Amino acid sequence: MKRSTILISILFFVGFFPMNTLGKCVEGDCKNGKGVFFSSSEGVEYAGEFKDGKFHGKGSLIYPDDSKYEGEWKDGEPHGHGVWTSSDGGMYVGEYWNGSREGKGTFTHPDGTIYEGEWSNDKLHGDGTMIYSD
Repeated sequence: MKRSTILISILFFVGFFPMNTLGKCVEGDCKNGKGVFFSSSEGVEYAGEFKDGKFHGKGSLIYPDDSKYEGEWKDGEPHGHGVWTSSDGGMYVGEYWNGSREGKGTFTHPDGTIYEGEWSNDKLHGDGTMIYSD
């Protein structure tokens, strides 16, 4: 049962980060600088650095359900080190590559189960340790 719960949570994250969707700059320089971007169609708000009109550098993206990604961005996608927190208490801390979890990372499920190890293409891959909650 715990294993299927973890897999469902992992599948939920796939495709979680949208590219820069239609919206508007509500503060600062959302072309090449620091600013705040809001998309009413997606209900998301990004605050951080921009390059060529894309999320690029350090920034945070908040969703309507209070899920949040904070970390590094490249060309509109999470890239580098980041922290993703879901509204139900799940959390991933680790590396991203072109929008997918890649490399070393730790996922903590809301029930306290923890996976610490390797990721590839947004999936558990390679060496890792699963610690189940009591």
